[in-house]
Amino acid sequence: MEEQRPAGPDGPERMCCVCRRRLPKAQLERYVRAGGEGAEAFTPDPRKILPGRGLYVCGREECRERFLRRGVGRKKR
Repeated sequence: MEEQRPAGPDGPERMCCVCRRRLPKAQLERYVRAGGEGAEAFTPDPRKILPGRGLYVCGREECRERFLRRGVGRKKR
């Protein structure tokens, strides 16, 4: 289980799944799998409320491009 960190002055922190930097959740874009677990495509979640495990990507252009081009480097189970 992930260690719970107290929320900072900018709210809770999340980690970019590409560069692994920790940033306030409000500064990251959230994506969820379209079609549920096992689906290949990710869909943006601008309101950050869709069900499912979310992946966060920071605002750096190279991170967004890498995520959208190849998805994320997670192992399939």
